[in-house]
Amino acid sequence: AFLLSLDMQTQGIHPISLKAFLRMLCFVVYLCYFVSLSAQSTKDQLASQYYNNGEFAQAAELYEPLYEKTQNRFYYQMLYRCYVEMDEIRRAEQLVEQRLRKFDRDLTLYVDLGALYEKAGNSKKAQKNFDKAFEKLGTDSRQATDLATAFVNINKLDKAVLVYQRSREKAQNNYLYVTELTALYSRMGRYEEVMQEYFNLLDKSPGSMSSVQVSLQRMLNESSDSRFADGLKRALMQRVREQPNNKTYLDMMIWFSLQQNDFRFAMTQ
Repeated sequence: AFLLSLDMQTQGIHPISLKAFLRMLCFVVYLCYFVSLSAQSTKDQLASQYYNNGEFAQAAELYEPLYEKTQNRFYYQMLYRCYVEMDEIRRAEQLVEQRLRKFDRDLTLYVDLGALYEKAGNSKKAQKNFDKAFEKLGTDSRQATDLATAFVNINKLDKAVLVYQRSREKAQNNYLYVTELTALYSRMGRYEEVMQEYFNLLDKSPGSMSSVQVSLQRMLNESSDSRFADGLKRALMQRVREQPNNKTYLDMMIWFSLQQNDFRFAMTQ
């Protein structure tokens, strides 16, 4: 720094001007960055507007350079949807395959490919890609959740359930994904499995009763008919018969009776 200052002095440049120059350089760099972000944001908003208006070709034209520049997952998803809406199956396929080469741990890409092949009427290739996702599934809970969500997004709830079950097996932990599985089972009308998940959790952790009650109360409120309540009632009766000295299920029966204003039920045991 001393030599630089001395050299500048010999050339008639005051050292203070270096600080001013560096400040100006930083400002210019920041300004360029801000302008670039602003332009990207404008294109992003315009692309979103085109997509929401059903103008998928125009949206794709904007998402293509945005994705090419950033490799952002959101831009990938939007570009993929544009191609699907435009029935550009081959372009969508190439997009997914290119991304898969860069992000091979993203198992949702196999679901995207499978959905494309199903749309094209090739169920065999679709199933092959779905199977690949299961083969590569490990113990990473984030990976499992993302994969299950991808299956839910294409209305393959049974495969989403299988993802969580396989991930449980690999992790050797049968108490993972209770919330996710009960939500799926409820949505599919598989109420017995809902009860089984919660009761298994209560067997392991009686202290979780309050959170289980909150979840069950929400499901009871959201139920459009009495099937869920009837299923819960039968399941509780069965558990109490099997474990008559288990205070947890006796407390659950009392709680259920209060929710349903069915006080005779609590006295049946």
